[in-house]
Amino acid sequence: MGIARGVRRRPKKLHHGARSTRAGSGRSPRRAESVKRQSLAPTPIESLPSRKFDGDGCEWIVRLSGRASVGSRGDTGAQLLHLTFFRAEDPSVAARQAVAVGKTIEDFPEDRLRELLGSARAAD
Repeated sequence: MGIARGVRRRPKKLHHGARSTRAGSGRSPRRAESVKRQSLAPTPIESLPSRKFDGDGCEWIVRLSGRASVGSRGDTGAQLLHLTFFRAEDPSVAARQAVAVGKTIEDFPEDRLRELLGSARAAD
């Protein structure tokens, strides 16, 4: 008996504990061990690149919380910066967040930082 056109065969079910023969379907025990050995510590807030500026009637601190590049494979892409805004009076509590195109926070003039602050979303 043949297979009906357009109907796929289901793969055979493996019994509990059996390994699949497909490439990449299992985890290498070595890789799992190396992942366990690597422990990353979060960067302290005070160690993040930062700048102070005035906006909304008070002093603010903007910190670079993350960086990524986007674009297609052939071009250099755009640098995206994740900026977190803190009130200078409470520098350990994030108030707002924004994403902006740029290389460093030093590249932004204060006017641009105020614009980003005004359009930033509340920090979670």
